[in-house]
Amino acid sequence: MYRSYVLTAIRTFLRNPVTSGINIIGLSTGIAASVMIMLYVFAELSVDKFNENYERIYRLEYGDFFVSGTAQALLLKEAFPEVVEAVRMDYRYDPLVAVGDGSMRFESFFYADSSLFDVFSFDFIRGDPSTALTRPFSLVLTESEAVRIFGKDDPVGQMLRFNNLHEYTVTAVVNDPGNFHLPVSAFGSFSTLPVIEGDDDHDRHLFSYMNFITYVMLHKGTDADNLTGRFEDLLDERYPDRRSFNVRLRPLKNIYFNSELRDSPPTRHGNLALLRTLVAVAALILLIAMVNFINLSTANASVRASEIGVRKIMGAGRQNLVIQFLTESVLISMVAFLIAVVLVELLLPVFNSLLLTDLSFNPFSGLLFPFALLALVLLTGLLAGIYPAFYLSSLRPGKIIRGDAVKGRGALSFRRFLIVVQFTISIAMITGTLLVERQVMFMRNKYPGFNKENVILVRLNRDVYSAGDVFRNNLLQYDEIVSVSLSNNLPGYVTWFNTWIIDGENKPHKFLPVDPDYIDLMEIGIVSGRNFDWNRTADQEYTYILNEEAGKYFGFDDPAGKEFMVGGPRPVRIIGVVKDFHFRSLHEPIGPLVMGWQPRNLSIANIRTTGENIERSIELIKDQWDLLSPGSPFEYRFLESELDRLYQTEIRISRLFRYFAILAIIIACLGLYGLGTFVALQKTKEIGIRKVLGSGVNQIIFLLAWEFTRWVIISNLIAWPAAWLVISRWLDNFPYRIEPGIQIFISAGLIALFVALLTVSGQAWKTANINPADTLRNE
Repeated sequence: MYRSYVLTAIRTFLRNPVTSGINIIGLSTGIAASVMIMLYVFAELSVDKFNENYERIYRLEYGDFFVSGTAQALLLKEAFPEVVEAVRMDYRYDPLVAVGDGSMRFESFFYADSSLFDVFSFDFIRGDPSTALTRPFSLVLTESEAVRIFGKDDPVGQMLRFNNLHEYTVTAVVNDPGNFHLPVSAFGSFSTLPVIEGDDDHDRHLFSYMNFITYVMLHKGTDADNLTGRFEDLLDERYPDRRSFNVRLRPLKNIYFNSELRDSPPTRHGNLALLRTLVAVAALILLIAMVNFINLSTANASVRASEIGVRKIMGAGRQNLVIQFLTESVLISMVAFLIAVVLVELLLPVFNSLLLTDLSFNPFSGLLFPFALLALVLLTGLLAGIYPAFYLSSLRPGKIIRGDAVKGRGALSFRRFLIVVQFTISIAMITGTLLVERQVMFMRNKYPGFNKENVILVRLNRDVYSAGDVFRNNLLQYDEIVSVSLSNNLPGYVTWFNTWIIDGENKPHKFLPVDPDYIDLMEIGIVSGRNFDWNRTADQEYTYILNEEAGKYFGFDDPAGKEFMVGGPRPVRIIGVVKDFHFRSLHEPIGPLVMGWQPRNLSIANIRTTGENIERSIELIKDQWDLLSPGSPFEYRFLESELDRLYQTEIRISRLFRYFAILAIIIACLGLYGLGTFVALQKTKEIGIRKVLGSGVNQIIFLLAWEFTRWVIISNLIAWPAAWLVISRWLDNFPYRIEPGIQIFISAGLIALFVALLTVSGQAWKTANINPADTLRNE
């Protein structure tokens, strides 16, 4: 019996190639988009789950920060038996490593305790996890870094020189932890830090030098909240004068999708809202494809009416017909899936480049993914075919014989409803895409409060830093160089935080070390007071400049000239106030910022050029670099490009949504084309009569086009408020945002209307030009 269902389904496909082809193309495209989104969602949800002790690992946090001192890990392990193991990590910005005759930088380097591999489940390729990070100057590489540095040679036992100062020995190689919330390319032993920093008290810093990440692994069944409270009580007991930050142990499973904390070390973050949106987009695109199937199947009822009548007269029951039609829809879904597999292989590189991922497609990987794919295929086939199956199987033999079976208005009204559903979704996606792109343009083009043009950034190495004044003065001899200033970081990326205690209250804020030329170079306006002065060396000690927001935050109407205690041995002195500028991205409102002149912490050269000959300016900077640090790599960036990187997530989302919106409208128009072809065939004789009675070609085209475009217009009226509600919620995440204008909605509607007209007009023109003698010959 089932064999006959399959054979009949195949014959039906072959007899209706246009309908079957449109259904297969629509479903395969929708399934391909859904599979790629599923791959991304599965990858995001699997972050950190490679750890065997995933449910037992926690990160120590204080207030709004996830960094701590060096002593907390040791104190936790010593005082509480519930703590099985603790590990400290310290991020270091791209250290320079000598390799052969040249040098290179690690993209992401951490110092870590030897207990790292007891807490996290890294997969070792070479070396012993129990000894890999025990001795000072030990180095563990990820596989990709090992290949990049040593090629096919065995790296274990090899020596690497860091920053032209210290020799490190490679002790192990681990697989790249691509699904780890920390970006990692190499680990150095934590025991190295006291040696290179000359700090005998390195392990005893509790609330000073809070720049370390601390993780703990707890025994099964431990109440983390209870442990947190007891730890806080212990701190209060032993250190009554400590800064009163709230202590928290955050589960590892809650780290990746939490981006509320202030990131000082770089941390990868997922976006749950984006995942939900992508899942919704995948469902909507599949829905559009399934609507095509339903529409074309019900419209095709007149073609299959005779077949259904004969089957019912021969004794076929409604159940048999339902099974037959569902078999057809599931088979179409399976064929579409096979084509979708090819599409995924072709399009996945593009998808990866959009989301900066490295996804690969293997339908049989893992246990869950194959079942999810099978469920997707079966569910798509069943959902797409269930209404046509029950509709077609309900046709009565008597009406079929009289030719009345498919003349009812019910099916026609339902098909119109489905057209409205399709284009409502498509128009909403187009509207959302246009609004996202406008928000991205707004963020990239908004004046940040400083001049970002023609500024070249150079991260200093030890040689150039020690000769900073020479480097600056030599560059200023050239006409192409306008000014040079050193800072700790660039605007948009200020991550250093500090805390002042004012009137007994903690006042955490961002801190940016700069030199006296920085404010002038960036063209940041001074509101009151003065700038740092090269001739006043006292400005380097306990002397600061605030932004306007910091003045309000600290409770001063006019901070310039004020001196007050902030918890240190001496009062701080405020010498000036600058206008607020965006020292972080526009994802955050401008917060309190303190700037201090601290020569020991200046690691980036900001070089403003005339902008007339950038290539020449870069050559001059490189010449001075090579003069002071021969043989070391010269690397530079442009401030404008770096600021653009702050909005890469939104840029990628806008591009991704653009492609999905195009895909949605194409699938919808495929169905519209198939339906238009069918309606045109149905109306062939009516058109012939109209032409005999004097109707022109343009009138006929308008008649056929209006049959569909009026429903597209109605779709606009539904899609606009729906898109406005969704995009308004998205825009609420931005403190600086656009106001959606009516022109965006009208533009989206016109795009959809134009594409719909283009889709049906060709068939309408072809039908309108048929000779009425040919259509009426048989009447």
